[in-house]
Amino acid sequence: MSDRELGLDHEKETKGVIASRRFVNWYNGSLDANMKTDELDLQSIKDLAIIGNGNIAADITRIMLKDPNALQTTDMPTSIAS
Repeated sequence: MSDRELGLDHEKETKGVIASRRFVNWYNGSLDANMKTDELDLQSIKDLAIIGNGNIAADITRIMLKDPNALQTTDMPTSIAS
């Protein structure tokens, strides 16, 4: 499966540009998740932009704004929620 590109200059080589499908697969603990550990360092994120206006964009926004401690009570994999 391929992700739709936005058509932005340097989109493919810019660190931190991640397709929503890959991000959602990662935080859901999907067996299809192929996120590398150096690709997304949640501890160092200071600014974040989510491009989209649908349910998936809203889900990603909700997860990223939630206090990490609150994620401990979800069914999210502990390796992701911690």
